Amino acid sequence: MEFVAHSLGMTPSDLQRVAAGFAIGSAATVGVCTALGFLPLWFGPELRSWNREFWDEPAAQLIEELDNDPNFELYRVQESNRNFLQTGPQPDSTPDRRIRRVLYFSRKEKLVRGVVHFGADLEGPPRSVHGGCTAAFLDAVAGVAAYRTNRAPCLTASLHINYREKIPLGSQLGVECKHESSEGWRKSRFSYRLYNLRDPKRVYADGDALFINAVIPSNKKGLPPFLALK
Repeated sequence: MEFVAHSLGMTPSDLQRVAAGFAIGSAATVGVCTALGFLPLWFGPELRSWNREFWDEPAAQLIEELDNDPNFELYRVQESNRNFLQTGPQPDSTPDRRIRRVLYFSRKEKLVRGVVHFGADLEGPPRSVHGGCTAAFLDAVAGVAAYRTNRAPCLTASLHINYREKIPLGSQLGVECKHESSEGWRKSRFSYRLYNLRDPKRVYADGDALFINAVIPSNKKGLPPFLALK
């Protein structure tokens, strides 16, 4: 200690004060950065808000609004124990720890609207939803829009996503996906956005997708079978 202090032109007591200040400053910096999500923290206690069985007031209000809108009908999710959006990596993973969503479709507007909850088992960056999970969810929503709009099975041809902000675990967001254009009966394009329910102008992710009708033509006109019969 004395040798180091002497080489730095300081007294041992001055060096101790500098070292103590550096240690306290470093600890404070790590603490603040961790709290703000800038440092990796894939361990430790979970926040109760990450996993919720009930919808917050803005989400509940949107669900009620869509329930009462005659232009929208509830889309009922088919149960599966192998779907990415419905199963988790841990045996004790529950639906509130993964993705919960309520979706409605308006055939008149060719529009899907709804709400989504992102639970604790979807972590990518510390305390934030994995970008791949966000993409999978938006792909699924666009798939619902494509299927209901075209009234036939469709496959994703391309998926473009702009990640605007990190999505904190436990977030309950609004989602919209609308039909933009079609090329014949084969191709259809949709746009979508994931937004803050309290501030709809705050968008976490948006983009567009191109879907291909999966029905194989079986007639000379090149029309899908369900149209050729008309």
